[in-house]
Amino acid sequence: MPLTNFKKIKSQNIASIQNYKLYSQNFTLKTTYKLKEFLIQNKNVTKAEYQKFLNENPKWTLNNKDNLIKKELVDESYLKTFKQMSSNEDITHISYHAAIEYARWYSSNLPKGFKARLPISQEWELYQKEVPKAIESLNINEISKKVGFWNLMQNSSFNESFLFQDTNDIYPENSNFNSLITEIRTYNYNNNPTLKPSTKASFLKHWCSPNIGFRIVIEKE
Repeated sequence: MPLTNFKKIKSQNIASIQNYKLYSQNFTLKTTYKLKEFLIQNKNVTKAEYQKFLNENPKWTLNNKDNLIKKELVDESYLKTFKQMSSNEDITHISYHAAIEYARWYSSNLPKGFKARLPISQEWELYQKEVPKAIESLNINEISKKVGFWNLMQNSSFNESFLFQDTNDIYPENSNFNSLITEIRTYNYNNNPTLKPSTKASFLKHWCSPNIGFRIVIEKE
């Protein structure tokens, strides 16, 4: 796989301030942690790119959807509009599990020493700050234009887990993969003050939605 069409984000220290309430008392937790250098796709994964994955992984095709549903890897909406989509449209109706498998497949085609995965939340916020017009590179459907477009993250809420975790352990291998919930993040919409890069929501890992897609991060192993 070529490593073109990726944006390099340099290693940086990130400060996070979280406010908590416990037994009627307010607490403020300030954490500083270091993000390693990473590459992130300039655009979301498209139908054409996902089709290459399907060609080599028939388990994830529409023909096997019933089995995927039984295993709770997707829901009934998986690839719902796939046949009607143009080849360059950003893929939607994708579950977290499907996106993770895509990243694993992508990793298998990378040069030795590199690994692909979904971004963690802190990488997403940093990317949005460095590329504030990232929303303009999307090729999305009409539903997404109306209600906002979200991207799947590798992790479920890291901000909460900082209370119980060493500040250096912020990467996917240290997160709770047994969780049924992952996190989704918005793009920075200039015309919507409600949706900011840090706007997040919970999303069941087998759900598939018309306004949720994904892009991958590449890191050195």
